[in-house]
Amino acid sequence: RYEAGASPDDVDLSAHQSWIADMWGHPCDAKAYGRLSEIYLAHPDFVARFETLSEGFSQWLTAAMVAWSKR
Repeated sequence: RYEAGASPDDVDLSAHQSWIADMWGHPCDAKAYGRLSEIYLAHPDFVARFETLSEGFSQWLTAAMVAWSKR
């Protein structure tokens, strides 16, 4: 989606949010999901990982997570 030019405001991240909940072993509500995006962007290891997938992806993903958490 990112590389196809999708806007962060227009993507469905329900599968990602569910995956996070599975990894945590408890529900991931909208507030927690939005805050997780802040951690992703603030932590150099997360940024480096996402940038290896595609340049600029860390910014796009966190913007998409914030937009999704506000729906």
